[in-house]
Amino acid sequence: MEWKEFTESPKEYPEKIAEASIEGFGKATKGLVEMTITPADELGFISSYLDNDFQFNVHLRSQHVKSYRLKVLTLGYNVELAPIHLAIEESIFENVFQRKMWYKEKVIAKDVIELKTILTKIFESQRFIDIVTGVMKIAKKNIQSNSQTSK
Repeated sequence: MEWKEFTESPKEYPEKIAEASIEGFGKATKGLVEMTITPADELGFISSYLDNDFQFNVHLRSQHVKSYRLKVLTLGYNVELAPIHLAIEESIFENVFQRKMWYKEKVIAKDVIELKTILTKIFESQRFIDIVTGVMKIAKKNIQSNSQTSK
């Protein structure tokens, strides 16, 4: 058999789409809150119910609120790079989709266009905004408390 030459897939990495969607987030929160994307296996948090070979966690945290970290979502995909499976934090899911979340429910984006749409809905949801602004307020209080105790 003679093989034709293969070329790599032109599809974008889903985690790069997620990274682009959170770009500027820290600036929008005046540096009080940040979002990070890390490989799920880096911290041993592979989600068995997503059942994808490649998984990434999107966390929301603040360096000023040490005890708080929220996993906003986990996204996963296989070598085909699509579809993209998302496990979304329950209260955000319920706010975005306006219904109760089933046990271990996932959302499936058939391609990066759908992924971008879903990420926008998540990050513009009232629940996400409430979480971010609450963490900002607590972070600011902690900064003020720390500056007063260091005087």
